[in-house]
Amino acid sequence: MKHCVWIGLLMAGLIEVGEAQTNSPPTTNVPLAAATNAPGSPSTHTTVAARTDTVVAAVPTNAEDKVELRYQLLLRQDDDALTETQKLISRSNAQQGSDWKENSEEELRQMIQSRVGSVKKAYQDFLRDNPRHVKAMIAYGSFLCDLQEEEEGVTWWLKAREIDPRNAAVHNNLANHYSHDSNPKRAIEEYETAIALQPSEPTFYFNLGNMMYLYRKETGELKKWTEDEVFEHSLQAFRQARDLEPGSYDYAYTYAETFYGVKPTNWRRALEAWDFCLKLNITPIQRDQIYTHLARINIRLGKIKKARDYLELVKSDQWQDLRLRLTEIANHQEAILKVEDTLKPDTTKP
Repeated sequence: MKHCVWIGLLMAGLIEVGEAQTNSPPTTNVPLAAATNAPGSPSTHTTVAARTDTVVAAVPTNAEDKVELRYQLLLRQDDDALTETQKLISRSNAQQGSDWKENSEEELRQMIQSRVGSVKKAYQDFLRDNPRHVKAMIAYGSFLCDLQEEEEGVTWWLKAREIDPRNAAVHNNLANHYSHDSNPKRAIEEYETAIALQPSEPTFYFNLGNMMYLYRKETGELKKWTEDEVFEHSLQAFRQARDLEPGSYDYAYTYAETFYGVKPTNWRRALEAWDFCLKLNITPIQRDQIYTHLARINIRLGKIKKARDYLELVKSDQWQDLRLRLTEIANHQEAILKVEDTLKPDTTKP
């Protein structure tokens, strides 16, 4: 996702925090969501002021159209800057080890910083001229946070929330910030606000489920729930995200995987969740991974033949070791079941 790339460049030392800033008031950012992560990872989805599909007239006819056109051009400038930066990095990597390089590392760093600086300046100029443009504030806040200028980025989100408290995206982004800032209770409240404002957005449910799963103690304290109730609400949130975007492998996988953390595990519900994953448009490697999960659960349910059937379907090299281990477990479990059968009292005899 776009801003994840800016973070990567920052971490590689190609962008230095605080450089290329102007004296103008800070400004905007760009839209997109972060990559999904299964429970156990603190990552969340960031919803920024998403690009609109509004078609703006080539020649704006009023002030509102002119602002929207300028905003869309600003987002395009950000896209173009990132594309150009990626090309510079790719060219530089391709020249590694050769006697000739088009640009030195220092020249490359300066070129990237210049591109980042121009984007920041454009956002700042836009917000100076449009100080109540909420989408631009949210986007700029995300841009700053991804450049590790989080304090200033969050300030823009708070300003956006003050202007438009019914904007669900800004509540989600603030929740992400609070979750990374070790304030899970406040994060949960912000996620719930985002859901109340926009109940059709799966990202918000995923983030809420992730937060509840990771911070079970704090969630229980906030909601007065037992740990079992926390797990159940986490599962419900992941299920809602999956159902709202049924084609998403990430959401479906996360929901199914969460059952492993719930004690006692409802293996039949888990089986249904993995069966759902199997019906999605997935790669052969992903399909084989799901077969191993289905085999594991069928072993738990005592359905050894069904488990073996799934293990026979696993063809990818990367899952062969796991397939062999599960086969051994299935054999061991089958032996135990046979012993248990012999120990059962014969109820047919008087």
